Amino acid sequence: MNKATQKSTNSISTDVISARQIFFVLAVGCTVKLFMLPSLLAGGAFRDIWASVLLLLALEGVLFGLFVVAFRRAGHFNIQQMFSARFGAVGGIVAKIIYGALAFYFIIKVTLLLSEQYYFLDQVIYRNFNYFATFIPFLVLGVYMASKGLRAIARSADILFFAIAAGVVAMLTLSVVRVNIINFLPIFASGASNIVKVALDNHIYFGSSLVLFMLLGAFKDKAKPYSTNFGYATLRKEILTDMDSPTEATPVFSERKNDKEKKKQSKRVVKYTGFGLLASGLVVFVFSLLFVNLFGGTGYTQHNAIAQTVKYSLPLQFIGGLSWFPLLLVHLGALFYIAVLFYCAVHSATFVFETRNLSLFAVGVGAVIFIIPLVAGTTFASVYAFYYSLRFVLFGIKVVAPLAVAGVALSFSASRISGSRESASKASASKAGENANKSGENAKTDSEILLGGGS
Repeated sequence: MNKATQKSTNSISTDVISARQIFFVLAVGCTVKLFMLPSLLAGGAFRDIWASVLLLLALEGVLFGLFVVAFRRAGHFNIQQMFSARFGAVGGIVAKIIYGALAFYFIIKVTLLLSEQYYFLDQVIYRNFNYFATFIPFLVLGVYMASKGLRAIARSADILFFAIAAGVVAMLTLSVVRVNIINFLPIFASGASNIVKVALDNHIYFGSSLVLFMLLGAFKDKAKPYSTNFGYATLRKEILTDMDSPTEATPVFSERKNDKEKKKQSKRVVKYTGFGLLASGLVVFVFSLLFVNLFGGTGYTQHNAIAQTVKYSLPLQFIGGLSWFPLLLVHLGALFYIAVLFYCAVHSATFVFETRNLSLFAVGVGAVIFIIPLVAGTTFASVYAFYYSLRFVLFGIKVVAPLAVAGVALSFSASRISGSRESASKASASKAGENANKSGENAKTDSEILLGGGS
């Protein structure tokens, strides 16, 4: 058995996240879309940025649908285990390519979003804020969290979610002023082509479903991992166990959860992840309407949108300095979500190089993210221009990778591996009293059992 595969299998049992925690993470993802995105969309869609947001949310919905397909069919496995189980060594190479592409995607996204937060601090909180004072502390924090694994992020989500949610709700509700219908008219004046183009140009801000693909095999419900610590490598070892020695295999299979409980857990994960994306999308859509209501067709001049809306809130102006408190909570939410994306970049890189040394790769990924702005330019405009030159490549990664994973997952049997485990358990019991020759003739191969190809 491949040592790298064994390591990735073992990591599932220790690097896990609950359905509730992933809901928190996905919901907090809305915060990164409340700073520069509205003004960027307004640069092409003007008053119709809400339509561009709806288009991007539809794309998010498609990606989530692909995740649901992959999760329901092969949610026990991560991407590497799926491809290795289906295509062997070639599949393992393809999985590395996918992980490498996703690592590149997440690195560019983290660089852009972190540059955006630096721009926010430089223009809103402080004037002429030092670039290194923004990047270095975050990278140190990101490296630390990534080296601690997914559990650190999951527990941080439990601690921070309600404070961040309170900040977002406060900014949305207290910034609502009287409705100005004139600012919404005429609808679709910017043209369908501009609405679509500006949405696709800024697709990097959406795509939280890619985080879910990175977490395949690591979901748990309550106190027990969803994967129950059984990946492809473990299943292969069990199937290859000598059929004349059922005492080795039977206790392992006896620990399997029944199908009813598995389906219940699966529905719980899908429900919570779906609600997380829905909550995030609803916040962004409502904020886009609020933004147009305030600025009409001049929104492209209003950078750091979430900070600009504060100016028009009488309640926030009345309470004076406390008006910055909910704004800083939103900023905290954005930094936390960027840390999640940073972990995804590190996680992808470890699979490419077949190691679980998160600390080493966290430092490496952090160094790359630190160097990119130094080469492209430390201003947000420079980093955005760098992303813009790669937008089509990144869009291809965003679409092709989920399609490939969902396609491979569909090739698995509809019983989602549970049938294979039952078949192997019955085979070990029925052959216990027979000789080795008869056992070998009637035993199915591990690939047939795994893919549901056997009778």
